[in-house]
Amino acid sequence: MAVTPPAIAAAPASANLGRSTAAGFLWLLLPSLSGRVASFASQLVLAQLLLPEAFGQIGMAYTVTTLAAALISFGVDDVLLQRLRTSKMWA
Repeated sequence: MAVTPPAIAAAPASANLGRSTAAGFLWLLLPSLSGRVASFASQLVLAQLLLPEAFGQIGMAYTVTTLAAALISFGVDDVLLQRLRTSKMWA
């Protein structure tokens, strides 16, 4: 009966971990990239359809709402992860 060294037995687990990490990274990257591509495409369509003044107003409104959303959600996810529980107020 042969005994396998611990380094050889752990090799498939680390390879599997690397594959799982890469797959998880791609699944997190895909929605982010697709959202940015869709946003960019919608801006191109709006630029063609609207007058320059109206497009500028839409751009300003988009900028303000994006900044407001970033300020509102700043740090909430980190706090929830640190506490390892969700709050009814944020859920």
